[in-house]
Amino acid sequence: MIQHLDNWLAQYRTPFWEAIYLDNNAACQASLQQARDALANAPFSEDERQALGVYVDFMQYQLKHYFAANAMQRAELARGQIVSISMASRGPLATVMEARCSLTQRCWAHAMHGIGIPRGHVDRFFGQVPEEDRDHQLMNYLSFWAFAMRDLDYMEQSYRYFLLVPVEFMVDFSRQRVKVMQAALRLELERHDLLRLIELMHPPPTDAAPYACRLVREAAAAGAGGKEADQRINDRGLRAEAQRTAGPPAGGAAAQPEPGEDLAELLVE
Repeated sequence: MIQHLDNWLAQYRTPFWEAIYLDNNAACQASLQQARDALANAPFSEDERQALGVYVDFMQYQLKHYFAANAMQRAELARGQIVSISMASRGPLATVMEARCSLTQRCWAHAMHGIGIPRGHVDRFFGQVPEEDRDHQLMNYLSFWAFAMRDLDYMEQSYRYFLLVPVEFMVDFSRQRVKVMQAALRLELERHDLLRLIELMHPPPTDAAPYACRLVREAAAAGAGGKEADQRINDRGLRAEAQRTAGPPAGGAAAQPEPGEDLAELLVE
């Protein structure tokens, strides 16, 4: 339903994501403003315009979240986005876009801030997005939720997506990460796959290091060559990076994780 809108968005969101990975606030702002300006002048229907507006607003949220001053501000932004999305009313195309952005953001908030989303809500949002309209950003964050909750069904769907669908950004890394996560859930993780993931993480993407260290710990428990992988983590400087990037939970107090939550860490994308 919204593939033609995604094709239009690609010219703005791909440079936007690249700028986030480069920690370039000015370039992010420029891509976002270009998208807003182009949307204002493009000959779309009202429903198409609403749908694109949903995604451009989601880009604005990503920008604010990534460049927020501290973990508490990021958590407050995440909670505010949930309320904003849930109160919206849209047309048919915009409803699909809203469901996709909502599920992406909710899985993101679960992984980064411990803001839970029940399986029933995941099912409802996911069912509102036709298969052809599921993008790599959605399937990326859904895989983190599935890994944390040990939900093999959604993890397998995420892995199948990355095997079959061309993605816009970080193709090899994304595919290998989901492969490793699925194998860990199945207790079938092989040493060479884990080491390959670590190789693809240099330089480490934002927030990747805490995730890698936790995944290595899980791999060691599964007997998948964790000691060698742990040494690779140290050799590549990811351990120090993990300690630098892992901030305290929102509110300062130690949060109680949901089942399996200690296994996943969000990769901002």
